Amino acid sequence: DADLNRDRLALALEAAGLDLWENDLITGEVTLNATKTFVELGFSEEEIVSDLQGIYGLFHPDDLGKVKKAVDDHLSGRTPQYRCEFWYANYGRIMDGNSSTPGKRFIGVTFNIDDRKRREVEMEQINRQLTAQNALLSQLNATLALLAANDSLTGLSNRVWFRQQLEGA
Repeated sequence: DADLNRDRLALALEAAGLDLWENDLITGEVTLNATKTFVELGFSEEEIVSDLQGIYGLFHPDDLGKVKKAVDDHLSGRTPQYRCEFWYANYGRIMDGNSSTPGKRFIGVTFNIDDRKRREVEMEQINRQLTAQNALLSQLNATLALLAANDSLTGLSNRVWFRQQLEGA
């Protein structure tokens, strides 16, 4: 029965694209590595470490502070679960505990959100381009309004300008 449940869990994790991990908070040992994720990131199986402090050495320096803070927030009880996103999403929580004894197992899943992050970056770039184009369009419209209200030969205000003045009064 336990083997069947293990197989079911493995199938569900695989189908969902999840990589299960587990850490022993008492010994600091990584009891189940997110091997699929680390291999996907280019680490060899020999490079994957088996202790919590070593795991931190595998994170990109830009993500490390965010990961450590999210872990600390959960381990200290400030958050009900561990949640951290960078190019991967990590979700987990402390288990095996009760109201009088803290849990000793930190269990979670990791999955790749690279596609979503790339789309977010693309959207940010598109929004910056749109903002720049809107600024340019506003500038060109102001120039066009000035040209429409002034005579091109003399530079004096024309009837368009006078009509705008009368309508504004």
